[in-house]
Amino acid sequence: MSKQNLPRYSKIVRLHTGLIILLATLILMLLSVVVWQGFRAFAQADTFQAAWHHIHDVKEELLLLQGDDAEFDSTRLQQQLLALERVGREHPGLGLQVCTASVLALQDAGSEEVQAEILRFQSMEDEFQQKFWDTHAEYFRLIVAALVMQAVLLIGSTLTFFRFRRYILRFQTTMRRGIARLNDVIRFSDNPAPLPEARQQEEAELLEATESLVRQLEGDRALSELGPGQSLEQLVMILHPVVARSIPCDRLALAFIDPLGNVTAESAYTVMEQVFLEPGFTVDINRTTLPAVMNSGQPRIINDLYQHYRTVHQSLPTEWILKEGLQSSITLPLFIQDECIGFMFVSSRHRDAYREEHAGFARHIANNLKEQLYYSYLLQQVIAKTAEGFVTLAQKKDNETSEHIVRMARYSYVIAKRLYAEGKQLSPKLMREILWFAPLHDIGKIGIPDSVLLKPGKLNDEEWRIMQSHVMTGEAVIEAMNRGLGSTVREDMLQTALEIVGTHHERWDGAGYPRGLAGTQIPLAGRIVAVADVFDALSSARPYKPALSVSRSLEIMRSERGEQFDPEVLDAFLKVLPEIERIRAENTQKQPADERR
Repeated sequence: MSKQNLPRYSKIVRLHTGLIILLATLILMLLSVVVWQGFRAFAQADTFQAAWHHIHDVKEELLLLQGDDAEFDSTRLQQQLLALERVGREHPGLGLQVCTASVLALQDAGSEEVQAEILRFQSMEDEFQQKFWDTHAEYFRLIVAALVMQAVLLIGSTLTFFRFRRYILRFQTTMRRGIARLNDVIRFSDNPAPLPEARQQEEAELLEATESLVRQLEGDRALSELGPGQSLEQLVMILHPVVARSIPCDRLALAFIDPLGNVTAESAYTVMEQVFLEPGFTVDINRTTLPAVMNSGQPRIINDLYQHYRTVHQSLPTEWILKEGLQSSITLPLFIQDECIGFMFVSSRHRDAYREEHAGFARHIANNLKEQLYYSYLLQQVIAKTAEGFVTLAQKKDNETSEHIVRMARYSYVIAKRLYAEGKQLSPKLMREILWFAPLHDIGKIGIPDSVLLKPGKLNDEEWRIMQSHVMTGEAVIEAMNRGLGSTVREDMLQTALEIVGTHHERWDGAGYPRGLAGTQIPLAGRIVAVADVFDALSSARPYKPALSVSRSLEIMRSERGEQFDPEVLDAFLKVLPEIERIRAENTQKQPADERR
């Protein structure tokens, strides 16, 4: 195939880009319709709520009239009726059936007439209350639909463009290299009488270059078969044989920089018999030599790990991989849009195993992985921004502060890390997702009426039932997002978020809500967030209570060990109290506002 064929592929790129733009335009048009319908539903819900409240006020006044209560006030009844009539005139489509004169005449009528009118207003109240909740639910579904459409638009268009562009650039690069190798062969054949040793050296170099090119093409083909949505564990398992065919590789690992500035060993594949450096190990990046690799932007080769450990930096990870029997390594920084998000490590059991061409090949692999890494990174950002938007909305309704959100999320994270250190079944992925999704625990409160959510006094039974419904509302939000993301990814991206939202009010003894789960029926993420959330609620001031001291809060929580809280989770929390108190001090700048449990 010749270079003359390349313009045809450029036309394909332009055509494909045009199709992407057309699809994006169609989605944006649909998104604008959904947003308009959302605003319309919000306005209707507000109107139904106003009518519902005015009808309720009139009914309550008629009940006072029927009971000959001294608190009955005919002037107040007239004002309430006029307010209800005003709503009916402003919104004729509501069909409000109100006649002020006939209702006021009931003051001189018998109890049967009053009772009939009370029943009529009760029926109207039930009707408009149902209309409000139905319209409110429609508005909520439209918000979720709009967010999901934005996520799909952003992820789909970006991935499609980068994937197709990568194929064309790879084809062009391969063509250029193939033509260059062919020219080498032609020049070599035109020289009829080289020295025997020179000919052998040239033949060896040409053979090595050809084999390297073939291995690289095979690796590119294998990487091209990696679709989006692979978990990091799956990615490492597939990637190891691709790398090992071209360079020495007894261990392949990925580590990522988390939002707190730590480097966490995420996934690894090894052929060594013993494993000491396991996924989940976390260390502050500033306590390693990785910042130098990150700042250089280039692969780092260490061909004698023991010498490096003895003379350069004595880190625990290096000590562990030496115990595993590894002697050499290549460290590659992973960049997305000029931001280092983590590192890839290639290691060998042999000393002096790596040369510059090995580092070049490893960098080529890392560059080809940018699509998968960019996909995961972009998806994380979409989810994080969506979560941030929901949390902001909940804060405006519940007056909840960002300090509470940060505190309880970080409390949850350090509890999870402690459980992992004790050998509990937590993956690095679960620990990371607990940090991401813990702030969403009370997202369902955006569906709770302000009259219940912001009530300063004690809730009655009906109000408490409404308050508890925030869990089911939150689950509906997360499930809707998960279904939307399911069309573009293979994994259940929001399963941990769903577990946190749906189970953080369950109790170890089975007396919690909404489902009365007990013991290990409650997902571990929900049990962890429950401990962190309760501690912050007890030790923080609320409009209806002062802040309890840390010692008093811990006394209450210890008394609930094995009843409200998972004993192992609570014990892990108590073991990391110094870190909990440090987080509390760093993230308490003002008194947090009301957070109803």
